[in-house]
Amino acid sequence: MKRKIAGLYDPYLDILGGGERLILSIMKVLCENGFALEIFWDSDMRQQIKNSLNISFASEVKFTRNIFKHRSSPIEKARILSRYDKFFYVTDGSYFYSTAKKTYIYCMVPEQSLYRQSLINRMKTWNNIYIAISKYTQGWIKKWGIDSKLIYPYIENDFMQYDQSFTKKPIILSVGRFFRHLHAKRHDVAIQWFSELQEKHSEFKKYKLIIAGRVLSVDRDYFNELKNLASGNNSILFYPNCSYERLLSLYRDTSYYWHMTGIDADTQKHPEKAEHLGITPLEAMAAGGIVCGYSAGGIPELVTHGQNGYLFTTKDELMRTMINCEKNIKKQNIIRSSAHDFIKSNFSYEVFTKRVAEVILTK
Repeated sequence: MKRKIAGLYDPYLDILGGGERLILSIMKVLCENGFALEIFWDSDMRQQIKNSLNISFASEVKFTRNIFKHRSSPIEKARILSRYDKFFYVTDGSYFYSTAKKTYIYCMVPEQSLYRQSLINRMKTWNNIYIAISKYTQGWIKKWGIDSKLIYPYIENDFMQYDQSFTKKPIILSVGRFFRHLHAKRHDVAIQWFSELQEKHSEFKKYKLIIAGRVLSVDRDYFNELKNLASGNNSILFYPNCSYERLLSLYRDTSYYWHMTGIDADTQKHPEKAEHLGITPLEAMAAGGIVCGYSAGGIPELVTHGQNGYLFTTKDELMRTMINCEKNIKKQNIIRSSAHDFIKSNFSYEVFTKRVAEVILTK
């Protein structure tokens, strides 16, 4: 029997962020179901994917010449794509007619310019299936005329090894790529608010704010600006480009997790500036961290205020939450256990593979 082949094109692959993690996880499930995988990228990124995302593939993976980056004729593209049983791509706003047997377009960022439904684009994609990362993204692209299937990511079992016997350390963690555009993680706000929290409330003097995330060369200046902003506070630590193992250790130690994406943004005019889902808050919840998330974008899909975490819209709300929670150990334990159980029930690999099968493998 001829082996089935899946293909992937993601112009943002080298970012290795949450979106890349989800699309590569889908590829992982396909490999486990006997597909060979070919990725359109000019260098072999298997090791970077393993180191940053802890994703490896059960079967053959080939990194092949990127026909979408280099000039290729429509005839050549059509010939190459016709080999694939299932082809996936992440759009940068451009679309093309795919000759693959089934084509899936992955939607992470709810930015309208990426989903222009001109007559030509509708003709190119008339038989394609769109996949959204969250209900938030799904809702926005629906407004722009696109129906989609929802596939949430999964959280590694490594993060779920939590029970109440664990001793949490006085750490507030914030994780996310260091960049200032689109859905910026607003590490600058975390730095300022943490310093104020320590200054006004002595019970937080013992705490550290740890900010971890990927730093690309183009974002180095912004990263240095953040370090300068935090330079007067020795309780603020940076972990750029840390390994999967180090990140896992940070999550296990962390008492609180802050997520600031969307602050000061008009997310009705610019929905792309809110968090599209929030994989790092999910990881923190799995590890028993108490998530305090800015109430915008995909975060309210994950956090039920006062049950498995906390939502806030202002600095004062976050401050009150931190003060009240720090005083109430019993409530802390309830939140930690509820968050962990929520992730285990809804974001396990078993739940994920079942959903991938429903949307992709049975079609």
